[in-house]
Amino acid sequence: MRHGELIELSVDIPAITAVEVVASAEREMYGRPYSDAGKERVMRFAALGLDWTVRAENRYEHVLVAERFAAASQILLVELANKDLCFLRTTIDVHVAPAPAGSGEAKWEASNDGRKWTVTLMAEPDGAQPMSTPNHETELLSVLTHILLDASLLPYDAYMAEMEDAFRRGLPHKLGAGRPYDDLANAISRERFNAFGRQQAEPPEDPATHPTREHAELAWQSGPGPTYSRETAEKMLGNRYELFPQNMRFTLPRLLLDPGFRSVIAQLREEGWKDWHIAVAVFSKTHSLRINAAGYTRQDLQDPATIKHLSLLAYEPEKEGWPTPPASLYTREELVQARQFSMLKLVEYWELDLRQPTPDLPAIESFLAERYEYWTDDIDHEDPFPQVTNPPAPRKAAQKKARVRRS
Repeated sequence: MRHGELIELSVDIPAITAVEVVASAEREMYGRPYSDAGKERVMRFAALGLDWTVRAENRYEHVLVAERFAAASQILLVELANKDLCFLRTTIDVHVAPAPAGSGEAKWEASNDGRKWTVTLMAEPDGAQPMSTPNHETELLSVLTHILLDASLLPYDAYMAEMEDAFRRGLPHKLGAGRPYDDLANAISRERFNAFGRQQAEPPEDPATHPTREHAELAWQSGPGPTYSRETAEKMLGNRYELFPQNMRFTLPRLLLDPGFRSVIAQLREEGWKDWHIAVAVFSKTHSLRINAAGYTRQDLQDPATIKHLSLLAYEPEKEGWPTPPASLYTREELVQARQFSMLKLVEYWELDLRQPTPDLPAIESFLAERYEYWTDDIDHEDPFPQVTNPPAPRKAAQKKARVRRS
């Protein structure tokens, strides 16, 4: 076909706007165009509910270790795809840099927005001894295990058992693919890499904001959690409804005299809170206010004996002389926070482990809602807030969820 014919055919093709080009790239591509330009190299991918952003300075040695890390991450996630590791659906933002051999580590950074890490890896892969795992692969597995453990609620021993099974299936050999990643990537030499002037050019859009897409075979593990049962859930709910009137037998009637407090309870019910959500939040807030009023210091609250004493105190029937906090302190925002922090104890009750220094509360709530019926489970009970105008929502019959498991 001649050029003229091509031009003639193109006349009937609708013009594509810049907005449509960007939208098409968002849908079809696995990364932003020119994401290798700028001062920072950014890689994005997602698997098993984990949305990854891997960053590095856009310099040769830094990019190599970051790509080595990203490649190993994706191989490991594929290897774990048929396991139920109780991953939270969260974001993992990792900054990778080279370091002297033997100093590879992962340092967690405090954040309330997903999980953030700084990772250092040996600058060059080591020469492997026959019949042994190369040090750079051992380093990668150590760092990745540290990061993934933080995102998993599975008890440590169960998690490590799944990792050992992956080792038995040949995980170390899959990481190397015959040659270290750095050797395979050496098709682009340092001189050629530097010749592009990557740091002087800026990508048109931030590569870190490109939406990730999970392959269907690497979707988040759904279905009932490995320790969930309706029988256990009903037992927990029964205990909550039984203990709440005892632990709040003097404070709750006093609080319910306040119109503002009743209004907050009514609002939470309208938003879909079960009565046990409200009861747990009100009691948790009350207990916290009493601890603060008692003058315990931060150092006191790090003492195991003090923590045990306060935990036991939470189960004692309330005494009439105990102070009642002002009803004005029980705002919707305060009760939302109290309910969220009470979820951390619920993780423990379900025989799961939370290892995060600062808990990813939205991810934990999403996990409990999807896999432990946090927002749907309830039982028949007496109304703990009869003075509130709107009655509790009727209990819906429990619906069994099929476990979705890949094989």
